[in-house]
Amino acid sequence: MASFYLLASILLLIMLELSGTGAQPPATPPFSDEYSITWGQDHVKFFDDRQVQLSLDNSS
Repeated sequence: MASFYLLASILLLIMLELSGTGAQPPATPPFSDEYSITWGQDHVKFFDDRQVQLSLDNSS
């Protein structure tokens, strides 16, 4: 009877371990996939394909 509980415990641990490996958060798409810059490309800086910094000058 003790071997049954041991086997059941081992199987439960294996199932719990395997079920946690497939849960991955969805990847964030790069900024350039979602938006396109149509004007002022020289005033835009990209960081890690997720952040954008805009710069303005006196004529902008």
